[in-house]
Amino acid sequence: MRVHARVPAARRARARALTRPASPPPPRAERERVLLLACIIAPVGAWLRYVITFSNKNTPTFPLYTYLCNLVSTVLSILIYVALTKVIPAGAERLGERAQFRLNEWLLALSLGFCGCLSTVSSFVHEVAMLWEKATLYDAYFYALTTLVSVHVICLAFLLPFSVHFSECENG
Repeated sequence: MRVHARVPAARRARARALTRPASPPPPRAERERVLLLACIIAPVGAWLRYVITFSNKNTPTFPLYTYLCNLVSTVLSILIYVALTKVIPAGAERLGERAQFRLNEWLLALSLGFCGCLSTVSSFVHEVAMLWEKATLYDAYFYALTTLVSVHVICLAFLLPFSVHFSECENG
């Protein structure tokens, strides 16, 4: 008689399941978990922006604190993008598949939830419209162009060095 025939089938199945490497959940479950985490984190970004924008009363012709919220959110989003695309894959062997998977989920949720609510397009458009009505046309255009240009400059400043550095590493 074989030895493993005495072990019940349920116990053998449990042992196989424990020794089998854990596979990541399917993409739909991953997306749902990221969206759930983003919904949990989002109110923090919205609340922070709400509290900070009360200080805009000190600068009536340029909503400085909304501008700073947009810049901080942009920098965080770019750092998360660089981490997800360049840094984490480079250290994947040390992290392990499961830890890398969880870290990716949390970083995506942070980018979608917190950063998305910290810098909202609706607040930006509202600020431009209020400047147009209450201040001058020049103030509205100045705020809009300053925000858009500075965000693009930040993107280039953060992303160009990483793209050049990693392309050099890949080419030899």
